[in-house]
Parts: sequence; C-alpha cells; structure tokens
Amino acid sequence: MYRWLIEPIAPELEKRQVNNLIFIADYGLRSVPMAVLHDGQKFLIEKYSIANTPSFSLLDTEFEGLQNSEVLAMGASIFADQEPLPAVPLELQTIAGNLWPGQIFLN
Repeated sequence: MYRWLIEPIAPELEKRQVNNLIFIADYGLRSVPMAVLHDGQKFLIEKYSIANTPSFSLLDTEFEGLQNSEVLAMGASIFADQEPLPAVPLELQTIAGNLWPGQIFLN
C-alpha cells in the first residue's frame, strides 16, 4: 500500500519539506491505519505526523439554522463552599427564555 499511495509522491514531499500528512479516506480505506505503512525501512509515522479526517461523504453538509432550536440551559448560582453567582438565573432566562425556547435547570 505504501508503494501505491506514498512512494509516487515521496520525492515531491521531500522536496517541499512536508512534515504532516492528512488522510481523508472514504469507504474501504478509512479503517486502514496509515501510520503503519512501511517503506521497507521505516513506518510512515516515523517520517510524518499523521492525521485522519472523515471524507465528505460521511458528513452531513446540509445547513440547519439555529432559529428553531431548543436549548437546555443549566447553571448553578448557589454553592456550599464558594461565593454565589447572582447573575446565573438572569443568564439562563436570557438564553432559554429570550433567545431560544427551552428548559431551564437552576441549582
């Protein structure tokens, strides 16, 4: 697999002094641990830092606005061993009462 994916571009990676590789693998390749690809002498992780991210086919790219969202606003204003936070009730009411519909749990 190293010969297919890395070897053809290895000279360019070296020329450009690339230190990090990000793999965006789709179905079939996303379970392959790219860090263990081997060139016969070293593992890929010994040459580069490796990152994996999901392919776009795995992501829901439909935009959904927050206007119709409900929130769960939780906070504490009274504590046994610390000073009270008197603004917390107002903050919760502002978030879950004025900005978005939702439930409030205080203390």
